[in-house]
Amino acid sequence: MEIIGQVILRLRAEHNMQQKELGSLLGYSQRTISDWESGRTEPNIDAIKKLVKIFDITYEELLDG
Repeated sequence: MEIIGQVILRLRAEHNMQQKELGSLLGYSQRTISDWESGRTEPNIDAIKKLVKIFDITYEELLDG
């Protein structure tokens, strides 16, 4: 099972999106996206809601990989 950061990294790559671009769409810095993807931190519930909409996926797909 992938950790949420790995899922975000995979989805971002599949959508040919840079960390800075995703951060801009979410209202977060590139550093924050990097921290999520590396597992240093995890997105809060508001960010999770936005990620699901941006990538057009279910919560399960995001949280369970």
